[in-house]
Amino acid sequence: MSRGVIYAILSALAFSIQNVIVKELSYTTSTGEIAFFRGFLSALLILGLMRIQHVHLSKRDIPTLTLRGVLGGIGMICIFYALRGMPLADVSIISQLSAFFVMLFAAIFLKEVLPPGSKLP
Repeated sequence: MSRGVIYAILSALAFSIQNVIVKELSYTTSTGEIAFFRGFLSALLILGLMRIQHVHLSKRDIPTLTLRGVLGGIGMICIFYALRGMPLADVSIISQLSAFFVMLFAAIFLKEVLPPGSKLP
């Protein structure tokens, strides 16, 4: 098994555990608080890893990076809000639709060629 496959499996496992924790916390904590602390802890982890690996923050294309952060935060809040009111399995399946939307938007906005056999609605 390649290193990439192992990392992908560990990533899926970590996000699954995160979803279970968020679902449990949603009974006693607001969605905004959960999203804030998840973002805060993630930022600390990423900054620590960047420092260890001597990677510097990018100073190029700040507006696009800001838009990515805002949209990512909105997406995270939406998923956490859905976890509050829907069964965990349903939210997990629906959140996997992001790959479909990436393919669709790449074809429309970036003019990328879709893989053979893929169909758009």
